[in-house]
Amino acid sequence: MDPFVSQLAELCRRNPTGAKWVFVPSHALGHTLGERLALDGTNWANLRFTTPADVALQMAAARLVELGVNPCPDGIGPALIMRLLVELPSTAARYFRPLAEQPNMADALWSTVRELRMAGLKAPDLRRDAFDNVDKHRELQALLSSYEAHLASNQLADNAAVFEAAIEDPNRCPIDDGDNTLELPGFLPTPLERRFLDLLPGTRVPAEMLELPGAGLPRRMHISGGKLSRVSAKPGTDADRLVFLMNPAAAPAPREDDTLSIFRTAGREAEVEEVMRRISNLGLPLDHVEIACASADCAVLAWEKAQSLSWPVTIDCGVPVAMTRPGRALFGLCDWIEGGFSAASLRRLLQGGDVELELPDGSTAGQSARVLLQSEATWGRETFGRALTALAAEYRGEPDDDPDEQQRARDNVRADRADQVGIWIEDLLKLVPNADASGTVLAAEMISVATSFIERYAAKRSDLDGAASALIRDALRGLRILGNLRWQISECLTFIRNAIRDVAAGGSRSRPGHLHVSLLVRSGYAGRPNTFVIGLEEGNVFPSLIEDPVLLDRERSRLSSALPGAGDRASEAVYLTISRLAALGGRLCLSFSCRDLREMRETFPSWVVLQAFRLQRADPRLSYTDLERSLEEPATLVALAPDQALSDAGWWLTSLCRTGTSGLPAVLRAFPSLESGQVAEQARQSSVFTPYDGFVPEAGLMLDPCSSGRPVSPTGLEKFAGCPFQYFMKYALGIDPIEEE
Repeated sequence: MDPFVSQLAELCRRNPTGAKWVFVPSHALGHTLGERLALDGTNWANLRFTTPADVALQMAAARLVELGVNPCPDGIGPALIMRLLVELPSTAARYFRPLAEQPNMADALWSTVRELRMAGLKAPDLRRDAFDNVDKHRELQALLSSYEAHLASNQLADNAAVFEAAIEDPNRCPIDDGDNTLELPGFLPTPLERRFLDLLPGTRVPAEMLELPGAGLPRRMHISGGKLSRVSAKPGTDADRLVFLMNPAAAPAPREDDTLSIFRTAGREAEVEEVMRRISNLGLPLDHVEIACASADCAVLAWEKAQSLSWPVTIDCGVPVAMTRPGRALFGLCDWIEGGFSAASLRRLLQGGDVELELPDGSTAGQSARVLLQSEATWGRETFGRALTALAAEYRGEPDDDPDEQQRARDNVRADRADQVGIWIEDLLKLVPNADASGTVLAAEMISVATSFIERYAAKRSDLDGAASALIRDALRGLRILGNLRWQISECLTFIRNAIRDVAAGGSRSRPGHLHVSLLVRSGYAGRPNTFVIGLEEGNVFPSLIEDPVLLDRERSRLSSALPGAGDRASEAVYLTISRLAALGGRLCLSFSCRDLREMRETFPSWVVLQAFRLQRADPRLSYTDLERSLEEPATLVALAPDQALSDAGWWLTSLCRTGTSGLPAVLRAFPSLESGQVAEQARQSSVFTPYDGFVPEAGLMLDPCSSGRPVSPTGLEKFAGCPFQYFMKYALGIDPIEEE
């Protein structure tokens, strides 16, 4: 039911040989639309999907080469902005510099600088009357001026400079006057991109998008959106009726064709599990299914679940590199350095399978971790050499000792392994610089440590690991612009973590034979007949109304009406989400989790679910209470029947639940720790004081002294009646009488 796809198909039929330029936000989306047209039988020759940046660079390339200017990648932005901020003259106003050590300050400043640049604003355009604080104005203006001077002195061009160069020389445009151009509906270019697109030749074709009754067009779509032609909806199925999501009263009567359904689950993981069960039990081909996720966390969880089931899967937003082996290895290295070179942290790093060692005797990282444990090393640089040398000497023993030859050979092997592990750790420690008297190190040296570690030791056992390793190295390479800045080691490590925090690897468009996982705002373009929309809890679907940390909304509106505020971002997210839901078509299933198992609290459905329920029942007066009553019991990780389980573990759990309590004794015999837990729980619930109880007087909660003060039951002081006073002091008040004496 996506009118834009139908429009492209009709345009190809009417003008099969003419050039047709379609501006999209990413190449992957363009390829997806092309494949969809091909699958529908449309000959889309000369339909050219491109991005504004591609055309602008093609137009500006010749001029930039003549001037000796090179494009500047966005990846170095945060590091460059931090360097320029620190290097501002001491006489300049100080507003952001006292907060320079905050983890996300560089990212926030870079985001604002880039946004100002893409709005066509330069340092002189930052008027004093637009800012609430004079120091903020002066420092931000000085920072933007320093950034512009850095680009000029180093002959670099950022994205804004590329668009400006393309606007100045429109004669090199690859688009001819007779070509057709149109933009993807909902694509919101920046003001500089808008100026560029408006200058392009060719015939502008208004892009068709669904009219959403009850939903007004967001403000920025009026001033920066392309030409639009809003098409009235003619829903043919109940799923198509979601076009009336904002105005259920205006919707036609439901057809009750089972194309729209809603369910809930007890936990996010259970939600993904239930989706996979439905796909399997319905026998749906994987490339007929798309899982549209309200957040990136949901998308990664769905991807992980499909991977665990060995299902071929693609994910459009990619997987955070922090979840790959190289990313985990780098984060583990940072934790080890920041924690004072703790032997326990290094053991965890070696045991995690994220590090690969090539010791002369062929020892693995896991074997090296066991050697480290046997050495009884503690923390600090010096502990490893002493502990491992002592362990090797202990294995070799005294020359007068006369064990059997086999034992002597085994001990010599262990001693050699301890020596090799010690040499490896010593080499690793040599990479890490020592702090000077002020406790600082060169940022460039710490970046070199991280780069060398990734290249030499990070495990790369899959294509995803290889791609993540390359992306991490690129991100670290961008940090080299920090130059000779000296920071605390913890600050350097925070910068390294932040540099790769938002980097994702393995992103892909939908492919044949693969289940596809996408973000909700980018869903439906592949045209798959079955879509599961997951993660529709309140607070998880739309961005919060939080102002930018650098420029307040009122400051933005004074500088330029094209700069978005918090309200703009929220209204645009709502409109784009509703428009994607309305365009999905096929069979649509919405779901949400009613429990947060990490925080042990109830969660509630988004208003999107309530509106869909009202459409489904053709009654706009229905409430959340009506929705809750109509839904079945929340699905869990345990399937309703063994034959619905997706794995052996799931089959076992389902079978165990069906036995009731009769199967419990066998489980407790097989897992003694579970039996101990049951004993502890029963003891806590009893009226007799036991070693499993503890009390926090100000909270009035019983605590388990062996579980870091976790509340277990709201019992009172009466439980301590009759117990020895020293037990009351130790377990109830946390005071050891012997230590106090």
